Amino acid sequence: MSLDKITLFGKINDLPSVKSLASTYPQLSELLHSIYDFSSFNKFVKDHGHFLQSENLNVELLTEKSRLCTLVNFCALRENVSYSDIKDLIDVDIDDVERWVIKANSKKLMRAQLDQLEQIIVVLRASPVSYNKETWEFLLSRTKAWKSNMEVLAKSINQ
Repeated sequence: MSLDKITLFGKINDLPSVKSLASTYPQLSELLHSIYDFSSFNKFVKDHGHFLQSENLNVELLTEKSRLCTLVNFCALRENVSYSDIKDLIDVDIDDVERWVIKANSKKLMRAQLDQLEQIIVVLRASPVSYNKETWEFLLSRTKAWKSNMEVLAKSINQ
């Protein structure tokens, strides 16, 4: 988790060896699961700061990773996101929202455009870090919309 190039931990949490950490290393397991939700991660840091220090984990780097994972997961379920939503979600100043979106874009975690006038992020692509029911429902609705668009296109071509 300390490596700068590793940002997405979704597949790591699914490994049997990592799942077994829950009983032997509960704090490490909790850290791995909290990284996807910045408010949970912040709570973990407040509650277990001593653990992070004893394991020599870089809190600043983990905080960055948690913000990026949270940002990408949130944007993966939306087409447009307001700057203020991101500000609240990852606990940054409104002036720093663009920097975080650019950072996620540069790390190829998502592809988005910034509308500075409207203070909206237009999400072109974002792969969720973890999948839950809400993610699958969103993907289903996008697939249905795509299918409907293809049917309309096919009809217009056949005419």
